[in-house]
Amino acid sequence: MFTRHLAKASYRIIICLTFFSSATFSADLPALDKVLEWGVIGLRLAQNEVTTLNLSGKSIDPTGAAALALALRTNTSLTSLNLSNNEIGSEGLESIVSALANHPKLKDLNLSGNEIDDEGFSTLADLSRDGCSLVNLNMSQNNLTVNAFIHCASLLGNNKKLKVLNFSSNNIEDVSWAHTGIVSAFALAVSAGKNDKSDPISLHTLLLKKSKLSSSAKLAFALSSSAGVNIEF
Repeated sequence: MFTRHLAKASYRIIICLTFFSSATFSADLPALDKVLEWGVIGLRLAQNEVTTLNLSGKSIDPTGAAALALALRTNTSLTSLNLSNNEIGSEGLESIVSALANHPKLKDLNLSGNEIDDEGFSTLADLSRDGCSLVNLNMSQNNLTVNAFIHCASLLGNNKKLKVLNFSSNNIEDVSWAHTGIVSAFALAVSAGKNDKSDPISLHTLLLKKSKLSSSAKLAFALSSSAGVNIEF
């Protein structure tokens, strides 16, 4: 019994050491203070003492995201994770998604302002397939284009509990008929999902503020609106 507890404690210490040694430190605080800060965060995650974690604006890059993923992989207590305004990118997002794939309680995930592109966003479709059931997902202020809607359909299909999806302030515009077709196909998928009597999707708010969609594309979303989804341009 003692050996088993010692092994668990050692593993947690390794996670914490890896976490704070890989993190990107800001110049406005002494390095030692940053080491202690990240060490405490890693330990609390590993011991499931955290339900809400705000790491907004912590200069987390892909390397830091990989280190954070180590601590998240053993956590089962988080319900809300704010990673906005960092430098995670699509590479770092892959590490985060892998760590959260089976998370039993996570409901709110904020990835706003992280330089994530369409390919990176596609990894989120796997986030809910194996057990994680997000309710709110914030992808605003990234590098997403209209092609993200292709992956978004899979995300909604895998996660029927997702209620709020924020795509505001991205590079979403339909500059060709092909793009308008992608938007229309997504709108149809949302409408069909909402009207599915046996297993409907829960989406009720889609935020597309500061997008550059044409009137034709916006008209396509009328199908989603009639099915009970609030679309905000």
